[in-house]
Amino acid sequence: MKSFVSRGVRWASVAWLLVASSVCSREAPSFHFRRGQTMVAARRFQLRETQTNLPAIEPGTELVLVMRESDKLAVSAEISPEDGLFRFPRWVNGWINQKDAVPGRGGKHWWAHLLSDEQRNRLTQLAVEGLQSRKYGVPTAAASLLGHLNAQQAARPLWDILEVKEHSLAWQAAQSLGKLGPEGQALLREALQHEKPEVRRLAAEALGFYGDEESFPALRAALQDTDARVREAVAQSLFRLGDETTVAAVWQKGESVSFRIREGNLLDATLCELAAGGLAKRGDAGIALLREGFKHSHPFVVRSVIITVGKFGYREFIPELRKAMESPDQSGIAVASLYVLGDEQVIPKIRVELGFSDPNRVAVAIERLNRAGDRESVPKIRRLLENRWPQVRSAAARALGSFEDGDSIPRLRAALHDEAGSVRAAAAWALGRLGDLEALPDLKQILASDPFDGARQSAAEAMSMFGEAGKNAVAEGLRSDNSSTRWAAASALRYFDLDKGLALLSSAVADPVPRVRQAAVESLGRISKEEAIPLLAEACYDVSEGVSAAALHELLAQGWRPSSSMEDLLHVVVATEDVPVLQMLTADSKPVLLALLSAEGLRHKKAAKMLIRLGDKETIPDLIAYLNRQGDEIVTEWFANSQNAELSAAARKHAKARGYIVRTISPPKVVWGR
Repeated sequence: MKSFVSRGVRWASVAWLLVASSVCSREAPSFHFRRGQTMVAARRFQLRETQTNLPAIEPGTELVLVMRESDKLAVSAEISPEDGLFRFPRWVNGWINQKDAVPGRGGKHWWAHLLSDEQRNRLTQLAVEGLQSRKYGVPTAAASLLGHLNAQQAARPLWDILEVKEHSLAWQAAQSLGKLGPEGQALLREALQHEKPEVRRLAAEALGFYGDEESFPALRAALQDTDARVREAVAQSLFRLGDETTVAAVWQKGESVSFRIREGNLLDATLCELAAGGLAKRGDAGIALLREGFKHSHPFVVRSVIITVGKFGYREFIPELRKAMESPDQSGIAVASLYVLGDEQVIPKIRVELGFSDPNRVAVAIERLNRAGDRESVPKIRRLLENRWPQVRSAAARALGSFEDGDSIPRLRAALHDEAGSVRAAAAWALGRLGDLEALPDLKQILASDPFDGARQSAAEAMSMFGEAGKNAVAEGLRSDNSSTRWAAASALRYFDLDKGLALLSSAVADPVPRVRQAAVESLGRISKEEAIPLLAEACYDVSEGVSAAALHELLAQGWRPSSSMEDLLHVVVATEDVPVLQMLTADSKPVLLALLSAEGLRHKKAAKMLIRLGDKETIPDLIAYLNRQGDEIVTEWFANSQNAELSAAARKHAKARGYIVRTISPPKVVWGR
C-alpha cells in the first residue's frame, strides 16, 4: 500500500489563504491549464513566509490561485511526489497537480475522480438509470454524480432531463453538463435555442460557470433572446467568462438598448465584479480591458478592477494601484490589493491604519503587518494589547507571538485572563510560541475549564510546544470528564511525536463524543504514516458521518486508493454516507452490508445505520435479528425513530426487555430509505 509523507494545512477560512499568500518572492507570467476540459486562467506565485505555528506548506511552495464554480476561490498546489501531499481544508474547492493527489472535499461527490475505469463505467450506467428513479433524492444525486463520470454516456441523458418541472433536478443536470467538458457544453449551446425559456436560462447559467471561448458566439446571439430573464443570465455569463466584446461594449457605453437587461443602469456592483473577474480569468487576453478599467468614470468599474487584479496576482498593475491608493474613495481596497501583491511601499500606509478608530480596520492592519514581518510596528502593536476592542487585542497578541517579542510576555500573561475568549486564545498561542514555561499553570487551567473552546484549543496547542511537561499536561486533558477539554487535547496531539501521539490517539479515536473522535482522526493523519492506516480504515465505519468522512480523507492522504472492486467503492460511499449513491448500488451494496452486521469493531453498527437508510424491505428480518443480538441504546433509538413500522415496533419491544428509555427524535437522525 503506497503512502506519502503529508504536510497538512488547516486554514481558518478562504480569506486566510489570500492573507498567507500576501508576500510574493517573484513575479511570474499568467498561464492556462485544463481540468475537466474547462480552461481557466491563473497566476503563479511563491510564498515568501508562512505562519509557523500551523502545520502549513513550506516557504517556496508554488501555488496557483484560480476562480471556478460560482466564483468561489479555488487553489492548486504543485508539489513533487518526493515532498508529499498537500491537504486542502474541506471548505475550499481545490485540487493538486500531482498524480493520485487528495482533493479538498468540494461537494458530495469529491471522491469520483478516484474511480477505476470499471467502477466508472458501472456507476455511469447506474446513475443514468437513477435519473428516472422515484426514490427520495436519487435523481438529483444521479445528475450531480454524472458530471464526474463518462461524458459520452452521461451527456445526452442529462440533456434529456433539462425540461423536467423540478427546478433543482434540471439545474443540477445543466451544471453537470458543463462539468463534462466539450460534449456537455456543446449540448448546452444547443439548449440556448430551446423552445422553453427556462431551459435556455439554465443553459446560459451553466455555460457561465463552465464554458470557454467556444461559447462566446452562441451566448452573444442569445443576448437578443425574447425573455428578459434569459437575457440577464446570458449577459452575466458573458461577464463571468470575460468576453472582451461584451464587457467592452458595456463599459464604453454604460447602457445601451442591445445590452439593456434590466431597468436602470446596467453597471451595478455585481455585474462589474463579474466582468473584472472574467477578464482576469482570461489571462493576457483580458489585461488590456482591465487596464482601461482603472480609467473608467464609473466607480463600480474601478473598484472591481482594483480588487480583482490583487486577487489574481497581477503585479504589473502595481503602479496603477499605488496611484489609486492616494484616492480617498479607493485607498482602502488599493492598499489591500497592494498588500496581497507584496508591494513593500504599502507598509507605511498600513502602519498609519494602526491609529484608526475602526477596530476591524485596525485588526486587519495588525494582521497585515504581522504577515509582512514589519518589526518596526511592534511597539505600537504592543500598546494595542490594551485597546478596548477585543478583535484588536486578539490580533495584537497573535502578532506579538509571531514576532517572538519577549518583551510582551508580561502583558500576554495578563491577557490570559482577558474577558474575551478570542483574546485568551490568542495570548495562549503567543505564549506557546514564545516558550513561556511560567504560563503553564494558567494554560492548564484554561484547558480544564475555559468556557471558550477556542481558548482551550489554543492552550492545548501552546502546551504541546513546551516539551515533556507541556505534552504531559495535554495527555492529562484526554482523561478529563469534560468533552471540550478532550476535544482540545485531541486536536493538539497532531503536534506530538509519532510514538507518544499514536499511543494517545489510539484511545482517543474511541471517545464517546463524535467531535473528539474527529479531532483524533485528523491528528492521527498528520503525525503518522503506515501506522495510522489500520486505525483510519476502521474509523471510516464510525457511526458519525463527520468522523467517517474525515477518516477517509486522512486515509487517502496516507496513500490508500480504492481498488477496482465494488467493495472498495462501497467503502468510500459508506464512509461519506452518500445514501442516494448507495441506493443506486443496492444490488452490490446489500450483501456487503448484511455481511458486515456480523463484523467486529465499528463496522456492524455503521452497516445497520446504512441498511436502514438504504430502505430495502428484504433486509428487515436481518436488521431485527441484529437488533436483538447486538443492539445497544443508540441502535435501539435509530430503529425506534426510523419511520419504519416494523423496525419501530421491534425497537420498542427490545427497549422494554432491556430497560432502555427510547426518546422520540424529531427530525430523526436515521430515516428508513433516506
